[in-house]
Amino acid sequence: MKDDQKLPQINMSKLPVAGGVAGAIFALATMSIFFTGVPLVRVFFPVAIAVGAGLALAFHFFHHEKASTSRILS
Repeated sequence: MKDDQKLPQINMSKLPVAGGVAGAIFALATMSIFFTGVPLVRVFFPVAIAVGAGLALAFHFFHHEKASTSRILS
């Protein structure tokens, strides 16, 4: 096989997916495939959403308390 010959493989990172409704449908379809194929994801996904939301709220409130001071100059 020559080095410059391309292999006929599907690479998911090369699939063009636009934003908007088509991108949302693609993302939801991909998530449903993972939920169906990997049952352990069904347990970790809600936990990850809850932890992420908790961290986002903590960072949001921490940032508003410390927003008046500059971290670069201190």
